[in-house]
Amino acid sequence: ASSWVANYDVDEFVFPCPDRHSADETIVDLFEEYNRRDGYDSYRLQCLRYGPGGHSNQTSPLLTTHTYRAPYADIEPDTHRAERALCEADGEPCSAKGCESTGSFKQITLADHILEFLSPHKQILTPGSQVASERAAGTLGSFCCNHYQFLSFDTIRKKAKNNGNGFILQQLDTECFGNIDEPGTGWFGAVHDDKILPFVRESDLPPNATETM
Repeated sequence: ASSWVANYDVDEFVFPCPDRHSADETIVDLFEEYNRRDGYDSYRLQCLRYGPGGHSNQTSPLLTTHTYRAPYADIEPDTHRAERALCEADGEPCSAKGCESTGSFKQITLADHILEFLSPHKQILTPGSQVASERAAGTLGSFCCNHYQFLSFDTIRKKAKNNGNGFILQQLDTECFGNIDEPGTGWFGAVHDDKILPFVRESDLPPNATETM
């Protein structure tokens, strides 16, 4: 098998979309298959952004308890439209509150097609490399990518403080993150999506597993 390289953060997970593949299939096998069939050397996937899901602090296993994410216009247009209307009910654009950001693309590439890493998430590829770009690949493509960016309200505050990002603290007072102890509220809690659960085995979770930043 060839070597595939992905420079992802620890809170980002790629897995075969269960509406197209079984939990027995691996992403490496699928990348190999698609490379042979279509000739793609690299895949650009958009990670779907998950919110705090009502969690006030970091107390439970990440993948099994965070099942609410932001809506995407090309996946669930009706929900996206309705949530935007709620977000903009006060007359301020949703994008100005930071809710509507869809996040960046993340790349997985055959090792011998990478010249260098330009940033934590950007790869410079060899000339002629064939790249497949799947926007909002959560349901449109064969590969799902989840980004558990906002683990809890406590984590959001800590990240804002560590990064000197006052804007995120302002977002806590908007419709972006919903309410503490109320899963399924706010922009980043508008869609219940637990597609990753078939790929999470209890044996993969350490005893008394807790979330990490």
